[in-house]
Amino acid sequence: MIINQNEIHIYSTRTDLNENELNSFRKVLSEDENTKAERYKFSYLKNNYTACRGFLREILSSYTGIHPSYIKFSYSEFGKPFLKDSNIRFNVSHSGNTGIIAVNLENELGIDIELIREVPDLISLSARFFSKSEITELNKTDSGKLTDSFFYCWTRKEAFVKAVGTGLQYPLNSFSVSITEDAEPEITEIANDFTEARKWKLYNIPAAHNYISSLAVRNLNKNIVFKN
Repeated sequence: MIINQNEIHIYSTRTDLNENELNSFRKVLSEDENTKAERYKFSYLKNNYTACRGFLREILSSYTGIHPSYIKFSYSEFGKPFLKDSNIRFNVSHSGNTGIIAVNLENELGIDIELIREVPDLISLSARFFSKSEITELNKTDSGKLTDSFFYCWTRKEAFVKAVGTGLQYPLNSFSVSITEDAEPEITEIANDFTEARKWKLYNIPAAHNYISSLAVRNLNKNIVFKN
């Protein structure tokens, strides 16, 4: 598989696989990946992880020419996987029964997908994690659009944090994003630093019905290419 410098390839997959399909993926996962899968309390989470990691290995194999079972992941100090001595960058997310993977060259990127669902005490939850400007925008949102706006905000923020690669070490309320479907997806400020915010690009990623997905990449506008 060839990927151009100005492209980001997006793959989506179902994670509700049958046992034969899951077993085929278990055979290519590393021992530590299978061990991690077994730590999940609920079987659907176990299966989601197995399906996404197996699918990721197949995708990376198509770019590197390395057999899926021989791909070796390295990990940052915050647990973000990467391929050592490779310019391929990737990120994975899953929710419900759907997984999504983004791949590009050189640029760090993050992707997030969420199943749209009712969130108890949505405004209270937002007050714990969102910035002041985002909370203000949510409070002005029509009740019929509130849940969608919450998940647009959440996935954009999660995509950025995943791209940065520090996970929960990066406070979600220290930066702001646009929060509605109609608004241009963007980071509006990072710790009151508008110059830094302009170094990042956000994208709405079309996803399955009842899902919202967002992508964050540093520095460059890139062409989004959807792959089978």
